[in-house]
Amino acid sequence: FPFATQDLALGGGPGHEGHYAIPQAWSLTAEFVFYFMLPVIAFALYRYTSKRSHTSQVRAALWIAGGLYLFGQVFRLYFLVVEPSWARVAVIWAPNWVDFFAIGMATATWSAAHHAGMRLPSLLRFLGDHPAISWGIAALVGFSFATFSPPDTPGVYGAEYWVRWF
Repeated sequence: FPFATQDLALGGGPGHEGHYAIPQAWSLTAEFVFYFMLPVIAFALYRYTSKRSHTSQVRAALWIAGGLYLFGQVFRLYFLVVEPSWARVAVIWAPNWVDFFAIGMATATWSAAHHAGMRLPSLLRFLGDHPAISWGIAALVGFSFATFSPPDTPGVYGAEYWVRWF
């Protein structure tokens, strides 16, 4: 995808950092991949769970979301700790952000299940009944993000960023 190259999104390559054309262009590739994945996952879920109970369908969707989340975390941990030659560009690849997609899938699954009359897990019910706690957790997460400094070189992250992304 020409709109999401390493040089375009990360600033022109080593020695040319800061020469951005469209800094957020990197996200288009990840978004394209996720919008492509969504109907594929929906088709697979329909094909293999349509004759099962609603509970089984929800469970299958949550297993897929959990698998994608785990894959994203392992991928990110690998490139941050091992630092392969492609680590700088891996920051803009879809696998680095698939865990965020998985969180959205799980949230949508729980929302649809609840709308269909299924009972939410006790933790989700508790957080829904106590929005001040949810907002407090969100504030703590936001504050923890504020304690990280951006990398000196765009696209170069240390292992401490895995905690932030996690």
